[in-house]
Amino acid sequence: MSLTPNQLFDKYKAELLGIVGKIRDQQGAAIPAILAEIATQILPAMMGDVGRIKSLDGAGKKKLIVDSVDYAITETFLELNKIPELAAATWDETLRDYLLVLIPPLINLLVSVEGGDVKFNKKVASCFSCCKA
Repeated sequence: MSLTPNQLFDKYKAELLGIVGKIRDQQGAAIPAILAEIATQILPAMMGDVGRIKSLDGAGKKKLIVDSVDYAITETFLELNKIPELAAATWDETLRDYLLVLIPPLINLLVSVEGGDVKFNKKVASCFSCCKA
């Protein structure tokens, strides 16, 4: 099994475009919400898909995800920049910069949590017990 950044983007295109498309309504205030949604919803799903690719090592899998999100931002903003009121914005550069810095350590953290390397002490776990689904 092999995936390109474009193929991975295509699988999550609707979700990614929906998240980034919030800029139309919220403009610059949307960046934190976009970061949060990509980090908590899209990234773990992408990691699950990419994790099944046996031909890539960990660094290759991480690069595939980062490249796919970068591709999503580029493609989305090409469309958004066709809208006159959004054409002068630089959100795409800001969002890309944030994500390219944020995603690699988030991937490391999620891998550590899944591997059991990150332990929460009982006091912290009990504080969040109401949040369990």
